[in-house]
Amino acid sequence: MSKVVGTVWPLEPHTAMKHEILRRYFQAWLPILAQTSGRVVYIDGFAAPGEYRNGEDGSPVIVLKAARDHKHKLTIRALLFVCGSRAGQV
Repeated sequence: MSKVVGTVWPLEPHTAMKHEILRRYFQAWLPILAQTSGRVVYIDGFAAPGEYRNGEDGSPVIVLKAARDHKHKLTIRALLFVCGSRAGQV
């Protein structure tokens, strides 16, 4: 049986860099993806918690904020956001 461990941990430097790449990638592609139908589906199969130990945003929050705060006025009718993780299990 898996041992459940805490789900809030410190943000590692390599993860912080991955989050910056994710944010920039999503901001670049969101207008392109929204052009065709106005609907965007984002699936994060390995999402960590929404917040790290010192309050830093996790990948789910980063992507949602990138959509919310996008510099272009986007015509997105729907953003389906699906996250899954086994991060709390070892």
